[in-house]
Amino acid sequence: MWPEIKQAKDENKRELKLAGAEISERIDKDGIDISLFALESLNLLNISDTSLKALPIEISNLINLQTLLLYGNEIETIPDTIGSLEKLKVLDVSRNKLQNVPDSITKLVNLTTINFSNNRIEQFPTLNSSKLSTIDLSANNLTDFPHIYSIENSNLSEIYLKENSIDQIPHGIDKLVSLKHFSMAKNKLKKIPKSLANISKLKDLDLSENPVADKRLLKLIQQCRTKQVLDYVKQHGEDAPKSTENDSNSSQKSAKSKKSKKSESSDEARYKFNLKRHTDETVKVIYEDSIKDVRQFILCCIVENVNLTDGKFREFLHIQTKLHETVCGKREKSTIATHDLNKLPLPLDADCTPFVRYTAKDADKLKIQPLGKAKIVTAQALYNELKSEAEAIRKQKQRNTYSGIHKYLKLLEKQTQFSCIEDALGTVISLPPLTNGETTKISPETKNIFIEITSHSAHSDCVATIEALLKAMLIAGFGTSQNEQCDINVKRLDLRQVKITDAEGYLRRVYPAKGDLIFDANESIAVERE
Repeated sequence: MWPEIKQAKDENKRELKLAGAEISERIDKDGIDISLFALESLNLLNISDTSLKALPIEISNLINLQTLLLYGNEIETIPDTIGSLEKLKVLDVSRNKLQNVPDSITKLVNLTTINFSNNRIEQFPTLNSSKLSTIDLSANNLTDFPHIYSIENSNLSEIYLKENSIDQIPHGIDKLVSLKHFSMAKNKLKKIPKSLANISKLKDLDLSENPVADKRLLKLIQQCRTKQVLDYVKQHGEDAPKSTENDSNSSQKSAKSKKSKKSESSDEARYKFNLKRHTDETVKVIYEDSIKDVRQFILCCIVENVNLTDGKFREFLHIQTKLHETVCGKREKSTIATHDLNKLPLPLDADCTPFVRYTAKDADKLKIQPLGKAKIVTAQALYNELKSEAEAIRKQKQRNTYSGIHKYLKLLEKQTQFSCIEDALGTVISLPPLTNGETTKISPETKNIFIEITSHSAHSDCVATIEALLKAMLIAGFGTSQNEQCDINVKRLDLRQVKITDAEGYLRRVYPAKGDLIFDANESIAVERE
């Protein structure tokens, strides 16, 4: 055992630094001492300016790590297991040789500071975190603006992207309302969007050494006068596409402002949604007033003609799990539930439109057959049983972290009423954010999926979640595939709108509507509407 590691172990240290030429010599000779990753009490780990080429998968053992500093090494890969560091707040992997960043970084929802500058990164994962304040991706090989311009990142105050090859700032940049410091120097920007001037807190803007086409703006940029630059951009900057320019109050549309009509109908699109209208035969959702104070927001849609065979069923479940950990914020923002549409019963009155009911009930009166269970129980009994199981697991493993369904119990603490969805016969098929019902569970044989997204926080959380799920299903090939123009293999996914009405039958919402499913042009996703 390395002496520094032994000392940290013996003294139960919270911080450890391994740096310099001597550490490099040890790494070159025998590799890094794996016993380092048994120091679970560490809050800060600094391995810097060494010859380390790969971060070991055992990094996941450091469950209490809050700061991880890996700058100035020769790291070429970061393992997916880094996503297990749930408490991590600061991550610095600058001055290395990274080409890729694992998607599991999106699980690190407590990150406040990210530094991946001076690497070789070509793409960066989508990040949605209310705690993120600083991100530095300078001096990489990025050609597209990273997907960090969302409402969820509203606390992001510093962005450094200088010395890349980015040719466009997204019009949705004004979603980052807390942005104060923004560097895009030495990129390939020719136009600057007007929306940049909408960020009232922006005080430090660096757009120098870009091939900006507007000569007057270029001169202002060269003089480094942020206020004058923004004033000019506000008047003469690039307008948003027509589909978004008159909808500045719509967070959903403006966050996707790079979309154009051309991208919806482009023959070159490799992915296509085939969107069908809601009909009288389509199941609708009846929204009852009792739900407003429990779990207010819901969106639904139907995916038809899905293919879940040949291992795709397991992949689909994995996608849901990943989204629950990332976009859904461990179900604190939103929850996904999926049902086999063909298992939903029709109303007893054959003339009625098929429906499900979104409502709230007392926990000791609401009854459900939970997913994977044989017996019907009350929601309160289910909650109590799971709490007992969680306590037993805690005592057995001697730690306060849980896995599976148990980690979501905290979301229902102190609630006397639970939200639920009933089918037309009054059977509860969903108990968000905890579990689905057994009666409508999907299987590899499922052909039509009824998707339900609920949230207690915001309608925008439902939108972000359902569109992330639909996009993942489309790209993963859960629909059909066919050769179209120029023999391009196009993946398609068939969607059906679902209406949400109040108890009196008045329309509250329909999804996907005209303003939904708007994607960046470079994502090559088209939407064909009936």
